[in-house]
Amino acid sequence: GMIVSGKVFRNVFYRATNSSSSSSSRVYLQALIKIHPIWREPRFWEQAIHEAYAREIERCPKAKLTHRWCTDDEQAEAAELQSKILFGILMSYQHNMRGFGVDAETTTRIIVQLCASFNMSGEQTQTLVTLAKSALPASPK
Repeated sequence: GMIVSGKVFRNVFYRATNSSSSSSSRVYLQALIKIHPIWREPRFWEQAIHEAYAREIERCPKAKLTHRWCTDDEQAEAAELQSKILFGILMSYQHNMRGFGVDAETTTRIIVQLCASFNMSGEQTQTLVTLAKSALPASPK
């Protein structure tokens, strides 16, 4: 995968350095790469979200039972699983986007577009939008 969970990424990948006061400090990888313009590119995030969604659907056979020859119950269960998978991915990615410096307006726009294209419920969409708007971009440690 392209993106590691934001929290793990921000808190695990670092280099220990010696400061002038001879105490050890950490320089986190996120702080070094966060300035790259790719992180503020909506297409990058949209593609990453689509790839994450496709991987999760592939891992969950019941989420793929949407063909017309599947029973109505199988199709309903598959649709519910797909919705839950997408919601979880969008929860994580909205946090990652904000953590990598994407502004709330852009994050919200991406989430609203994806929710609409995947027919997410209004309640789920609103939850994600509220979180994206209230989250502050994470500062490197």
